[in-house]
Amino acid sequence: MTMKHKRRLHLKPKGITLAAAGKLIHDEEKSKIVEMLLGWAKDDDQLRKRLLF
Repeated sequence: MTMKHKRRLHLKPKGITLAAAGKLIHDEEKSKIVEMLLGWAKDDDQLRKRLLF
């Protein structure tokens, strides 16, 4: 085994599953939606009231 090959094996993530990757992507999407809503609420009084109450 060459040194380059050993490095690639070392960098390979361990224990990641498709389900775990899906959850990470899903959570990231939620955070983006929250960021967008908060940005819109700065200019939209009605939306701001709905988010706060």
